[in-house]
Amino acid sequence: MLSNPDDWDYSIRGLASQNRDGLDSVRTGLKELEAHHYLKREKVRDAQGHIIDYDYQIFEQPFS
Repeated sequence: MLSNPDDWDYSIRGLASQNRDGLDSVRTGLKELEAHHYLKREKVRDAQGHIIDYDYQIFEQPFS
């Protein structure tokens, strides 16, 4: 994830398309990165409050 450009598609499908892992494996990996504080993932909502995207922030070192 760190080697991809900032405007790259960081969705679960986008990440799965770059390797042999399936969607479930990518989803599990993202949850593990979040649990160990290497990833912040925030929901982006539209004016009606519907989730339209996620904002990913990936870190080389765990954040506090």
